[in-house]
Amino acid sequence: MEPGLVTGPVDFALEKAATIEGQVVDDQGAPLAGATVRLAYKDLPAVTFDWQTGEVETDAEGNFRITSATPNCDFYLEASHTRFPVRLSQSSLRAQPGEIVKGAVLTLLPGATFTGQVLDAAGNPVADAEVRVIARSAPFPVPAGVRSLGLEQELHRVVKTDARGQFTLEGLADGARRIIIRHPNYIAYEHTIELDRAIAPTVSLQIRLQAKAQ
Repeated sequence: MEPGLVTGPVDFALEKAATIEGQVVDDQGAPLAGATVRLAYKDLPAVTFDWQTGEVETDAEGNFRITSATPNCDFYLEASHTRFPVRLSQSSLRAQPGEIVKGAVLTLLPGATFTGQVLDAAGNPVADAEVRVIARSAPFPVPAGVRSLGLEQELHRVVKTDARGQFTLEGLADGARRIIIRHPNYIAYEHTIELDRAIAPTVSLQIRLQAKAQ
């Protein structure tokens, strides 16, 4: 018999996925439309599929419905929004095959805003400069064995400057951030800022890049 050759019928026993329903609100209890909600599983195998995260966006009332939750696995709910830092549910959930879990509420807290303008040595705006903002640590304790896609994005944010050399990043968690600005025609710029929304909700910088030697 040739290796891998199947000579008889093969049966697969598939479990029906679970459904998770809930709502995302802000710190005032108002519903948040357009928030991204995912499932962050604990101790999943190394090989997973994109659909297992069940990524959806909240509707106008902040409601979400995920219909592809893997049954009999521990997971956390993860929510993020352009104006708010990512957040995980405080406790893990587990659903049975075909079960509908209702009433999950995720509250997002406001984040800091980082804005700036990138100029050349003569004071002219530099468009299409890449601005990387890298967090030095997670904004909250991450349970062992949990991989959060939203947290990975929160720790490493990237944006480009517009025609006026300006950029804005909203919804950043408090803490130290490493700033790296690159453009093909200029020497890379690095700087560290400390974000604390209670002290300064918005931090602004004006950066001047030095042209590379010709």
